[in-house]
Amino acid sequence: MITYLRRARAYYIINPAMQECPSCKTCGTLMRSRSRSTFEKFFGRLTFYKVYRCKKCGWRGKLRTIAITSKSLLVIFLYILLILGVSLITHQILKRLI
Repeated sequence: MITYLRRARAYYIINPAMQECPSCKTCGTLMRSRSRSTFEKFFGRLTFYKVYRCKKCGWRGKLRTIAITSKSLLVIFLYILLILGVSLITHQILKRLI
């Protein structure tokens, strides 16, 4: 299990510019587009979705820049357990010292 988790990451960065366009299905035609409204700016900063535009067909929409897999969820869960365990041990040590 340790070797299984050794290569696992909490998240994977995706480059949507190399993916195919959702509308015309051509590869390599996506580029980042500027946010038009304050809602798009706010939404882009809070989430892992960024605005992209297709050079060929003009499609404009949001695509993910971060992917989370089942291995990623396991790693995140183990990190949470580790943090809870360390905080419990720290709490018990401080409780005995005081």
